[in-house]
Amino acid sequence: MFAPAVPAATALAVAVVIDLEPEAAAYPHEVALTMTAPSSDAIVRGMVAVQVDPRSPLQPGEHSLVPVTIQLPAITFPTYGRYDTTITVDDDKSVVLAIWVLHPSEQPTVTRPGQLWVEEGLL
Repeated sequence: MFAPAVPAATALAVAVVIDLEPEAAAYPHEVALTMTAPSSDAIVRGMVAVQVDPRSPLQPGEHSLVPVTIQLPAITFPTYGRYDTTITVDDDKSVVLAIWVLHPSEQPTVTRPGQLWVEEGLL
């Protein structure tokens, strides 16, 4: 995210897909999100509960893929830098996503408008 000044306020939505084994589909799950600033202070926390219909017809070995969206309507980024977003399912499994807040002067430069790069060179 590019911000001309900090603190910078914005809204975000984080979307994840949770892979549930058949036996885990029988009970509800909590998906928690914590975003920490470069200072390691938590700036936002969110939580949603999900449950799969236990009558869903799963064959042996199949898993339920559950899409989850966590809306973060008002976040204030106090400084420039890396913000780690930790997403945890049932206080057990977690993943960390990085969001960077940068000054516009840190944007990559484009040699000419519309220029796209692919592995073989310019399009």
